Amino acid sequence: MADAFIGKWNVDLSSTTGLDDFGAAIGFSAERIETYRKLSYTLEFTKSGDTFTASVTFDAEGIPPQTYSFKLGETFDYNSIDGTKPKLTITEDGGKIVEKYKLEDKDKEWETVRDISGSVMTSTTTYGGKSVVQKLNKA
Repeated sequence: MADAFIGKWNVDLSSTTGLDDFGAAIGFSAERIETYRKLSYTLEFTKSGDTFTASVTFDAEGIPPQTYSFKLGETFDYNSIDGTKPKLTITEDGGKIVEKYKLEDKDKEWETVRDISGSVMTSTTTYGGKSVVQKLNKA
C-alpha cells in the first residue's frame, strides 16, 4: 500500500455524491440511505510488516468502532456495520487501493477504489453501474 494512505482520514460529508442512486441500486431502504448520508467517520490505516490495519471510528451513537487487519491480495471475512458479511480482497493497482467485496449468499459484488491527490482521499464505491463518491481529508 502506498505510504500516502497511512494515517488518519476524516470524511467530508458535504462532498458525498451519488448516494441515492447507489443506495437504490444495491437495495438500501430510504432510511438506510439517510443513515449513511449523515454517517461521519474517521478512517485510519496503519502498517506493520506486510500486514495493514484499517480502523474506522464513527461519530454516531450506537455504532462501535471497527478494526480489521489484512494483507494485500488475501481474501478475508469482513463484517460491516449493518451486519453484512462479505468476503473482501484488498489490492493495490497503480497507487490506488482496490477493495473487492463479494456477498456470496446474495450473489452481490461491489468495489471501492481509493485514490489520493494531495491531502484528499477519494473513495468511489460502485455497484450495478452506480457509484457513491466520498472525499476524506488527511487529519
